[in-house]
Amino acid sequence: MPEGQNLVNRYTCFMQRVVRLNEGRPDWLTMPDPGDRVYGETEWGEATAFATPAFWKAQAWLDQSKGEYAPRPLGRSLTEELAICMLSGFGIRAEAGAAAFRRLRDAGLIERPDRLRIEVTLRELRYRFPASKAKHLALALVGVRELTGIDRPLELRDALVKLPGVGPKTASWIVRNRFGCDDIAILDVHIVRWCERWGVFDRTRKMTYFEAESRFLRFAACLEVRPSILDNLMWRQLRIVGDALDDVRTAS
Repeated sequence: MPEGQNLVNRYTCFMQRVVRLNEGRPDWLTMPDPGDRVYGETEWGEATAFATPAFWKAQAWLDQSKGEYAPRPLGRSLTEELAICMLSGFGIRAEAGAAAFRRLRDAGLIERPDRLRIEVTLRELRYRFPASKAKHLALALVGVRELTGIDRPLELRDALVKLPGVGPKTASWIVRNRFGCDDIAILDVHIVRWCERWGVFDRTRKMTYFEAESRFLRFAACLEVRPSILDNLMWRQLRIVGDALDDVRTAS
């Protein structure tokens, strides 16, 4: 056997492969050895082990035909998008935020914000910190009306973070939902913790949101996965595991 062929065979033995059916035919994804590095000191890991970089790439690849993790708007307008994202942030479960949004929308308080009525509604729903959320939301719903003409994602994000109660993560979420863009990242606490644990982020110093975002975008590029798919995939799976671990700790 030629020496070159020998090297190819030895290298291929250390590759890992994932299979899916495409119209009844097998389709293969080939990834590097689990010990190979994908980003800095971060290794690929096993594709069959939960939450490794190889696992995320495989999950994104398997989802291509379904589009379950593809970005999509949650509201019918920029105003609604702002409201639902604000109501679902800062430690509030997405389901609770969505329920609060529907209640406020049905009461006409998204289009015609009234701080006191918003606060009363949030208290009825036992929403956390109803007074401060009502104040910020009412002001932001008025301020966002001046931003509806901005059609550039990063320009809109820069404008959104100037509104009361809107931080970089919430602004990024709003923009992503509106434009489906891949030049931003939505970094919630679950994703940040994972990135610190796996060496994507530098845990020895506190980074700004935009520094962390830059690293995450480079990591996504190394995986060859769209950032808009990757952060949504990671968030949806890591939050379930995080809730399960919290339940175990509480029970013990």
